[in-house]
Amino acid sequence: MTQEQIDNNKTELPISFIDQILQDPIYVLIIGVVIGLILSYIFKILHVNKTTLPNIDLAKEPIESKGNFGSLFQNLSHSDKCKELYKSLIIKVHPDKYSGTNKEDRASELSQELGECKLNYSKLKELEKIISYEFK
Repeated sequence: MTQEQIDNNKTELPISFIDQILQDPIYVLIIGVVIGLILSYIFKILHVNKTTLPNIDLAKEPIESKGNFGSLFQNLSHSDKCKELYKSLIIKVHPDKYSGTNKEDRASELSQELGECKLNYSKLKELEKIISYEFK
């Protein structure tokens, strides 16, 4: 067979209906939206049966642990008291007040502790007891 005979025997294959649809972007968009709606409906049906809430008692119980959120909320509710208590304690144990005495080192340690926990009301109350005992 010569090249001309091969070229003459070539016939174009007819384009299938699916190929014609997939070549048009509007049809592709419509098909994507329909598939998305069908999938969302299926997932909705499957998910509705599994999302029932268990019976949970929502009674509030006080948090008594020291390192958890209970102390955080307590500190937030006492923020004004924390500021006032911090100011009064830092005045009592300021290291300059005890310079040249044997309490100067302890006063500087306590003032550093006060600076670290100046928004922690429970810790400030503990330090207040220590300061009132050591610095009468």
